[in-house]
Amino acid sequence: MTNVASQRKHRVLVLDDEEKVADAIGRALSPEYEVETFSRPQAALDRLSAGERFDVVVCDLVMPDMGGVDFCAAALRVAPAMAERFIFMTGGVPTLRARYFLKSGASPCIEKPFEMDQLRALIESRISPEVSEVLSEPRTRTGGGSGSDSPVSSK
Repeated sequence: MTNVASQRKHRVLVLDDEEKVADAIGRALSPEYEVETFSRPQAALDRLSAGERFDVVVCDLVMPDMGGVDFCAAALRVAPAMAERFIFMTGGVPTLRARYFLKSGASPCIEKPFEMDQLRALIESRISPEVSEVLSEPRTRTGGGSGSDSPVSSK
């Protein structure tokens, strides 16, 4: 008998305030993973609060309304099991707080621009079978809003 959980694609949340960047990453990852892309942190948090879980979160570190460190803290309040699942990316100069956070070594950070193979390798390094099982349990979906509050579909 085949294990259904082992056949599913791992779920990846991509958050970047530049919608085109999030969409491009989502398209590049979609052959291997089930990808949801967001350009607004609050929209991603709403999905997590509704019970959706992801195996990996790829998150921009520097965003205008809520930076990656703050998003991570808020996400972990509703989904603490995702603590080991974050990967940050940045193309700008992170704040002092973000630099200290990255120095803690809790989550890797990749510099933009990057090769997709680098990101794929980081994603694979964050996925483990026992964590994936825990994260796959509640996967309810909520109705999306419109405009930038909705996730950008990867095709």
